[in-house]
Amino acid sequence: MSLQLKIFAAMLLVTGSEKIFAQSPPPPASPTAPFAVQMPNAQSQPAQGATPGPTPQGNSFVPMALPPSSGGMMTNPSVPAGLPNTYNQPGSLPINSEPTRSEIIPYSAEPELKSVLVVKTSEGEFKISLRSDIAPKNVANFVDLALGQKEFIDVRTGKKVKRPFYTGLNCHRVLKGVLIQCGCPFGNGTGGPGFAVPDERTTAMRFDRPGVVAMALGRKRSDKGLTYEENSAGSQFFISLAPLPDYNDQFTVIGQVTSGMDTLRKIASTPTGPTDRPLKRVIIFSVDPDIPTVPAQPMVDPMLQLAPSSTSPSTTPATPPNPTDFVDPFAIPPPPTSP
Repeated sequence: MSLQLKIFAAMLLVTGSEKIFAQSPPPPASPTAPFAVQMPNAQSQPAQGATPGPTPQGNSFVPMALPPSSGGMMTNPSVPAGLPNTYNQPGSLPINSEPTRSEIIPYSAEPELKSVLVVKTSEGEFKISLRSDIAPKNVANFVDLALGQKEFIDVRTGKKVKRPFYTGLNCHRVLKGVLIQCGCPFGNGTGGPGFAVPDERTTAMRFDRPGVVAMALGRKRSDKGLTYEENSAGSQFFISLAPLPDYNDQFTVIGQVTSGMDTLRKIASTPTGPTDRPLKRVIIFSVDPDIPTVPAQPMVDPMLQLAPSSTSPSTTPATPPNPTDFVDPFAIPPPPTSP
């Protein structure tokens, strides 16, 4: 074939291919499948777990299929009609069975953190171990007020607020050798949070030692004079400095001071006025949960334990060399001895 015929044949092929492509417009986007996947005609079978989509102009579009782990209740198109279809169904449980209940109980450190409170004052700090088993309502009220988790009435504004109640208050009453009383917003023993908590008296814990923490009660006048008013505990509490058997069965005990008795003795030694009020203010800085601190451990490089130390002496003594064990391979053997 001549060169001119070859050039003419090539031009015919190019012109014909352009006409073919011009007659095949791009397929329009499917309005029902915005996330469709275009498949060639040779692979027009739908994917496993997917529903077949519309086929405009001979092209197959397969909508996006849900994965088996998504929980969608789809039908498997590969399963013939009349057979059980367990697509996306658990293999060991029936379709309408109840879900299995998890036996994992998440750990919560909240009860442990609230069982012991640290009271920091201007004279030092002390810890109170709370007894929610014998006085749950009064202990919960004390903790919520201390940590700012409960609303109370602000005596300065008369409005309800939510903040740490005891922060900034002072211990307003000190009876030397008897008790220390704190928790009055007025600082004179006449104030409270604006509500009362019912009494929870018990014989499980008595005033038989120093450091017993109990809720203070209001007083009322009666024919017998000033008597304690029942169910009048709010925010004021007191700490015994000695055994007080006369107080048994009269007040709600909420805990015991476990450390910081030196701080209490320091507060008890503060000079007081005619109303048993300390002349020097004993301020409560904060009441916080006692979070145990773990001492920091020295960091040890694990690679140093693998390599022997060159500076440390060896515990096994070295074997001294024996001259008779040395054999020179180049030495001339001695002549044989005659018998």
